[in-house]
Amino acid sequence: ESSGHGELLPLLGFLLAFGGVELFELVKLKCDLGALVIGMLIAGLPKANEMYKSLMSFKDLFLIGFFLSIGFTALPTLDMLMVASLFALVLPVKFLLFFGIFILLNIRARTSFLSALLLANYSEFGLIVASLSVQQNWLDQEWLVIIALAISFSFVFTTLIYKSAHAIYSSNKQLFTRYQRDKASLRKPYETVNGASIVIVGMGRVGSGAYAELIKHYPNEVWGIEVDQQRAQQFKERGLQVTWGDADDIEFWEQINLNEIKLVMLAIPSVLEMQHILYQLKKQHYQGRIAAIARYEDERQTLIKLGADVAFNYYAEVGMGFAEESMHLLPETKS
Repeated sequence: ESSGHGELLPLLGFLLAFGGVELFELVKLKCDLGALVIGMLIAGLPKANEMYKSLMSFKDLFLIGFFLSIGFTALPTLDMLMVASLFALVLPVKFLLFFGIFILLNIRARTSFLSALLLANYSEFGLIVASLSVQQNWLDQEWLVIIALAISFSFVFTTLIYKSAHAIYSSNKQLFTRYQRDKASLRKPYETVNGASIVIVGMGRVGSGAYAELIKHYPNEVWGIEVDQQRAQQFKERGLQVTWGDADDIEFWEQINLNEIKLVMLAIPSVLEMQHILYQLKKQHYQGRIAAIARYEDERQTLIKLGADVAFNYYAEVGMGFAEESMHLLPETKS
């Protein structure tokens, strides 16, 4: 908690990781386990998520460095590319296997589809195992390059497909739900809104602030949508009209009478998620107004092109609000 929000926070992350390594080595235990245990100990702390975000860029940099070090072992040949391509062709089979397993576990078709798609790629941890196998002379170096190429192909495949995953599911919903089991169909996935004319998607700082202001003028007509079920329950306990739901999910909007809703406000940080929601609303022939927020001008223009009526520049609006709230500190001008 005392590390603040600047450079000390990622520095502390490195200190904890390497400190766990040294601590376990002192007592003759495996050093990797030390870093893992320290991570488990701090995972539930309030500041853990902020530390995770501050370290993510380092994690990506180290991963790139690891891939480059693999590339230095040998240059890929045409034969290696062909073998790696054959491994990549197995990805759809892997997707179908995961999808079938989730369906058998009575999980909803949409959840099964998205989860299977995420799990279909080859993990970089497999590359670590392959690297260790080469060090132990269990595999030739050529196989390390082949596995690295296959993993890279799988990353490209899943990344490109997942960008349109929600649209793919919405367009082929009947095909996927055909395999959904009856027990999964009987589950009520989300709560609904009653008598809402204004819906705020995302009850973070921006969404909560908008809710607090709008409820003064439109009592009983404003509802908040929160994807985190526990947070939604906390809002309810405070007396707020907040329901749990995933606005990315077409089934969430299908159970709502969109003819009664006059305004949907998208107050979530991810522009990609807002694009998915705009697609779902368009798919449901929503005729009301849509307002969104964006951090950059190009994001604002993208949201407007996709159907948002207005997209507020987050930083510009904060500046205007800051000025309005501060003007009362100035002495009144004399007429």
